[in-house]
Amino acid sequence: MITEIYITIYITLIFFISFLIIIIPIYVFFKIYNQKVLHYDFGYKNASLKICFIAGVHGNEPAAALLLQELIKKKYFKNSNVFIRVIPVVNRFGLNTNFRFQNNIIYPDINRNFRNGKGIDKTSKKLIELTKDMDIIIDFHEGWGFHKINEESIGSTVITGNLIQLAKEIKDDLNYTISNKNLKFSFIKKPCRIQNSFGCYNYKKNKKYILIETSGQDDIQKLSLRQEQVKIVIDTVLKFYNVSRV
Repeated sequence: MITEIYITIYITLIFFISFLIIIIPIYVFFKIYNQKVLHYDFGYKNASLKICFIAGVHGNEPAAALLLQELIKKKYFKNSNVFIRVIPVVNRFGLNTNFRFQNNIIYPDINRNFRNGKGIDKTSKKLIELTKDMDIIIDFHEGWGFHKINEESIGSTVITGNLIQLAKEIKDDLNYTISNKNLKFSFIKKPCRIQNSFGCYNYKKNKKYILIETSGQDDIQKLSLRQEQVKIVIDTVLKFYNVSRV
């Protein structure tokens, strides 16, 4: 009798543990996956100029995402003459896990999911929706090296096909703070260097877009330094368009 009770308890425990092992990961996965791509708006929606700052498309590129969240809390983008939309974290799952990709087995890399003039997964479609009415798009990423040292790397670059003057001012303002010539930013006029990327999508749609690539993957530079560079970019953009913060 006692043996049968022990067997029953043992089987029940095995079943319960198995249930937890299977159900909890599934619950967590879909809970995270179904998180919305949050955005924060400042200024007036009927303003003549609409600017959008984007970060966190790749989860292992955290500098801009973390800084933008802090600036949002401080209402840094509050202004009186333009409309500013901030999308601080496109890939929340990736940021939370320090993982490049979103938790989508079929379409893991968000920045390769813009094909034939449209998004092919939930996140890329949402990003297109949130930016379709924006006049200026500034998209922050982090490269794996330094373009000045290795031309295969797009780390420390400012890339655009149609905002040349602004891009060059961003580059100059960044380089003013960098003494080592090998670590300085480069301007690249090749927005479709990466096919099926968000940048290439915008260029083909003739939208005004700049890709900012700090050098940050694998913490090649300190997070604080990269965030300072992101802040310089933001301030240069606001200055360029005479944004009156309040």
